Amino acid sequence: MTSDTTSQPILNAWLDAIPTRDRRSFVAGLTKVVTAADQHAASWEWDNRQRYVAAAMSEYARIDIDRVTEIADSQKRTAEKLADYRSALGTLLGVAATLTLLLTVMAIERNTRPPRGSGAAPSRGNRT
Repeated sequence: MTSDTTSQPILNAWLDAIPTRDRRSFVAGLTKVVTAADQHAASWEWDNRQRYVAAAMSEYARIDIDRVTEIADSQKRTAEKLADYRSALGTLLGVAATLTLLLTVMAIERNTRPPRGSGAAPSRGNRT
């Protein structure tokens, strides 16, 4: 395949669509497909075996590229969902911290206020 100049641009385009970490397995799978298609087409009385092998290669590439693209999209959606969860958790912790601070300040204010009955001013209802 690498010596065929007509298929090299197509192969390069397929490899460009595959992430670097998955290229080795893509090429290994493509090699298996080419071998199987060539063996299958050799048993026929058909003259255009190369066309059959090319069609098998194209179908394999389409399916595998779609699979890799779906996996990448799924990972992206998962990362976005995780970011949303982190944001929601941060907001929830912020609200909880604000409420805790508010309650603490209110408790301090209430506990440091002088008692009501021991003030110097008489109550308004009891004028004597």
